[in-house]
Amino acid sequence: MEEPVVDEEYLKEMTMARRELGAFITNNKRAPLMLQLSDSNEPPRTE
Repeated sequence: MEEPVVDEEYLKEMTMARRELGAFITNNKRAPLMLQLSDSNEPPRTE
């Protein structure tokens, strides 16, 4: 399967979005929740 062809503007926007999401997760202390969501298909538990 061939890799999709994307332009430089798309790559720039995706890089910026990844950085912004990473900053949001770090600044709002959401990393444990994001990890939990990525590890299972079940909703997060509330304790």
